Amino acid sequence: MFSRFLSSGLYFFFSASLWAEEVLSKESFLKKYVLDGGATMFLILVAVLVLLGLATFQFLSLRQKLFVNPALKSDLWDLLGQCRLHSAIGRCEEELQDGKESVLAQVLKMALPKVDGTNIDTLGRAELEEVVANELAIQQEKRMFWLRQISLVAQTAPMLGLLGTVIGIVNAFATLSVTGQADPSQLSGDISVALLTTMWGLITAILALLAYSFFNQRLNKCLHLVENTVAEGFDLFEKQVKGEGLLAKVPEGMG
Repeated sequence: MFSRFLSSGLYFFFSASLWAEEVLSKESFLKKYVLDGGATMFLILVAVLVLLGLATFQFLSLRQKLFVNPALKSDLWDLLGQCRLHSAIGRCEEELQDGKESVLAQVLKMALPKVDGTNIDTLGRAELEEVVANELAIQQEKRMFWLRQISLVAQTAPMLGLLGTVIGIVNAFATLSVTGQADPSQLSGDISVALLTTMWGLITAILALLAYSFFNQRLNKCLHLVENTVAEGFDLFEKQVKGEGLLAKVPEGMG
């Protein structure tokens, strides 16, 4: 099975490489579909490169491990299961001091001190959930900055394409005013500018919109995972504190 998968992968890899080499080796391809777009095409290509950079950054920064680290979760669940509340807060601070990006650690660091040991019925859960919601909103806003840049590319790319279209039409009319007749051979360059910039502007905008939607859903999914994980941890802590009786265990530092 593995050998078949490997052979198929190598076949597709070399086939794609040969196809790309054949296409790129043809100067007419680049000239026909890119270079004939004129100076405005350079701005659109910059937008494409910016989009690729932003997409790569989002792929790296919106990983679930950066939101809920399995190793950190395991350590915290052990501590909360023993009602070692202060130790759990210290573990979160330790995680953040190491320079690691951990949304779970940041949220619990802010939320766990709100546990109210004097209120055995709720343990201050309402206030804790409010802190969690506020902290998740802060984390979302911080990451939405880069998503908005993708949205900006989606809005700018069609405008750049339209700019190229206008430039191409203006040049076409200028050619007509000089020649006095519609000679296709003389107008082809201006028409190419008008059509190619519009095409690439729309393609870039469509890709940017798809990227924005994908990463926005991915961000919401990661934040929702953090919210559910925090609720799960507090449920474990509350269960250990209350137990079968009213106070099975005393939380660390609250006895």
